[in-house]
Amino acid sequence: AIERKVTTLESAILYNEDGQLVLKRLPVEAQISPMFASVVDDFDGDGKIEHRGNFNSAKTESQAILWEEVDDTMRFFYGAHTGRNATAKRLRRSDAFQVGDMLSIARNPPIVNTPTFSKKKQEISPIYLNGLRIEVLSIDSEGRMTIKVEFDQPIVDQNVRWTGNIALKRNEHQAGLADLTINKRKKVLINRSNTFSRTIKDSLGRFNSLTLFTVQDSSTIVLEKGADVILQDDSKMTIKAGCKMELKPWARLVAKDQSVVVFESGSQLEGKMRRLKVKGRGKIILSEGVILPNGDILAEEKIID
Repeated sequence: AIERKVTTLESAILYNEDGQLVLKRLPVEAQISPMFASVVDDFDGDGKIEHRGNFNSAKTESQAILWEEVDDTMRFFYGAHTGRNATAKRLRRSDAFQVGDMLSIARNPPIVNTPTFSKKKQEISPIYLNGLRIEVLSIDSEGRMTIKVEFDQPIVDQNVRWTGNIALKRNEHQAGLADLTINKRKKVLINRSNTFSRTIKDSLGRFNSLTLFTVQDSSTIVLEKGADVILQDDSKMTIKAGCKMELKPWARLVAKDQSVVVFESGSQLEGKMRRLKVKGRGKIILSEGVILPNGDILAEEKIID
C-alpha cells in the first residue's frame, strides 16, 4: 500500500482534480482557530460554493457511523466514539466489521470504484456496478479476519438507493449470467443525491448533479418477480444498443418526477409492456429499432408518458 503523510498547521482542503489530490490552504480568516468540520453551500448567492467551519471540536474522523437503514429497518449498528446520550450507548457496536457482515453493491457503503471529479467538466466519472462480494467468515482473538471473496454476485438482495453517475458493464467473471439482478420484491430507488457534486451551479441552479444510470457494453439487467426499479428527481436511465432488460412477472420499471428512461435502437426489452410505468411527468422512450418481447423490431419511436 502507498502511504502519504501531510503535516501542516493551516486549515486546508484536499481537492480531487482529475485523479490528483491538490492541497489548497484556506484564506487567513479561516486560520484564526482550529477547524474540525465545515459546511458547504452558496451562502452569498454568487453561484459558487463557500465553506464555513465548525470550531467546536466536531472532529469528524472520530465520529463513527451509528446506524444505517437496511430494508426500511434501522440496524447494522456501529459504535459512536463520542456519543454520550442513552441512544448512542444502547446502540453502540464495538467493531466496524463483525462475523457475518457482507460488502457488495447491495450494501452501504457499496463496493465500487472510487470516482474522480473533473473541475473543468464539472462532472464525476462513472461508478461501475460489479459482482464483487466480500463476507466476513471469522475473526480471531487478535483481530485477524477470514473472508470470502466472490466476483460473480451482482445481486441486489435488499432495498437500495443509488445516486450519481452509475454505469453497468458486461462482467467477464459471470458468463451466461445477468450482469445485474434485482431479487424478488426488492427495490432500487434511483434519485438525486443531496451531497454536492459540483463547484459551480448547473442549469437548474443546483450543486448536486442529476443521477444518470447507463446500461452499456452488451450487459443485461434482470428484475425478478415483483422487483422494482424506480427513478425520481429528473434522473435518467439509458439502455444502450446491444443491452437487454428483462422484466419478470409483476416487476416494474417506473419513471416519475420528470425522470426519463430511454431504450436506444438495438436494445432489447423482454417482458410485458405494461410493466413500464410512468408517474408525475415521467417518460419512457422506446426508440425506433428496439427489439420487443415478441422478437419484433419497433418500427417507430414509442413514448410512454
